[in-house]
Amino acid sequence: MTPRIAIPRPYQHQPRLQTASRGPQYAEAITRAGGEPVKIPLDLSPRETADLINTCQGVLLPGSPRRRQPA
Repeated sequence: MTPRIAIPRPYQHQPRLQTASRGPQYAEAITRAGGEPVKIPLDLSPRETADLINTCQGVLLPGSPRRRQPA
């Protein structure tokens, strides 16, 4: 059985996050490791999100972009 791995997907109306997203690279890594990436839209209701995640065997929680601290 191929493990399904959930990956959060940024909101459609946040172009900066869409551009900075490493989603495609994470999905490719999951596929290469023998898994099935499952995109989780972040604009779903909590119930819809939970229902979708419950169909998966794991969740990839990527970090946010690191901000540089002023010198």
